[in-house]
Amino acid sequence: MGRRRTAAASGVLAALVAIGTAAQPILFTSNDATPAAGKWNSITITDLAVDAAFSGSAYQSGSIMQRAIVEYAGAGVPTSGAITVLNSSPFLNAVEVRLSARTGIRIDGGSAPAQHVNDCNVHDCAAASGQYGGGFSLVNGQTGSKQFHNRTTVDASLAHTASDFLKGSHDFKFGVQTANATQRTVSVRFGGVSFTDLNAAPYTATYSDPSATGGRIRSVGTYVQDNWTFNDRLTLDVGVRYDHIMGDIPALSASATLDGIRGNTTFDVNNPTTYPAVGDLIALNSVSPRLGFTLRLDGSGKTVLKSSYGRFYGKLATSMFNSMSPGATPTTTLRYNAATAKYDIPFSFVDNKINFSVSPDLVNQYTDQVFVGLERQIAGSMGVSASLVFKQEADFIRLNDVRGTYALRDVVDTFNGATKTITVFNLTSPQAQRLFQVVNRDDLD
Repeated sequence: MGRRRTAAASGVLAALVAIGTAAQPILFTSNDATPAAGKWNSITITDLAVDAAFSGSAYQSGSIMQRAIVEYAGAGVPTSGAITVLNSSPFLNAVEVRLSARTGIRIDGGSAPAQHVNDCNVHDCAAASGQYGGGFSLVNGQTGSKQFHNRTTVDASLAHTASDFLKGSHDFKFGVQTANATQRTVSVRFGGVSFTDLNAAPYTATYSDPSATGGRIRSVGTYVQDNWTFNDRLTLDVGVRYDHIMGDIPALSASATLDGIRGNTTFDVNNPTTYPAVGDLIALNSVSPRLGFTLRLDGSGKTVLKSSYGRFYGKLATSMFNSMSPGATPTTTLRYNAATAKYDIPFSFVDNKINFSVSPDLVNQYTDQVFVGLERQIAGSMGVSASLVFKQEADFIRLNDVRGTYALRDVVDTFNGATKTITVFNLTSPQAQRLFQVVNRDDLD
């Protein structure tokens, strides 16, 4: 049996290094006297685990399972496997998975780097109702992408102390901050199509060409603040900040082959497809006031009242507008037709250059915050305090379909033996009419 490793419950691993040999594989199994499929949950590797690192094709470090056997697992939820990989990229090499009550290996790569699965043997595994199959389930494994991020910031500040200005003493601080951040992503759908099964049967096929998307955010801000000691009891904190933020899409290039995704040495490839820049998509101007005070309520300074108010603006992210990139290729989804044994039933068509926009009236989302606190020293370093924080958010930036029309519809749904009526919004207009716009949503305040 080799070296034996028992597992009675699933665990989320911070890191996993399990390297056996052909003669002595590491065994993950049940400690039950009569083991059977479903006696324990799974080996779950999440984004908390260190991804496997390679030099060329040679493993160097990070999470790895090599020359291992996993058996009698599968007691977890239907969407788990005996080995479940979530948003992580371990190296699975020469691993045998057998006698599981769920899928043998399930990989949901998400935004993790490329998956590395080599020479694995999955057999005698069952599929729970609603699963995709009993062997190898690969989620998001039919597409590949590579991201590039660059951010340059320059900060400068000047401090000055004055005791001859107005009353009391002042600690002034003046500052300027600039930032230029760029993000670009190259994506490919292997073979130009990816498939989705439902209950182990063909369901949809999604078609798209390789795409290049990205965004750039440039900002400049300036601020002034004053820590004003009015007297021996009262200190004021006064300040204001101004920010000008711009969002646009730089010129992008990408190869229309997998070679534009794969590799560790260079992004550039021969004969890349190029896409023009899109300027002046978003321009936000924000003024952020700050006001606070600290007041000693008694001469000894043992009782202190504190209060402050500030307005805090959200950060602009390229994900809010990079779908408008000229290199964002259209996506067509077709449903499977059992009568023709083909994917020929139109399901959806999305072209972000037609169905996506940014509102020209967009303003930055913000949060107003008020703080009130009371502190009382009892003895020495011991004290008590009470505080209240109030927050009010406004101008949420979200997507909204500003051209589609919807009608309320009741849907009867049965799940786990319980039947409920759910009210949904049913699209009544053509899909081509929809326009998903980045707007300020007042219905979320």
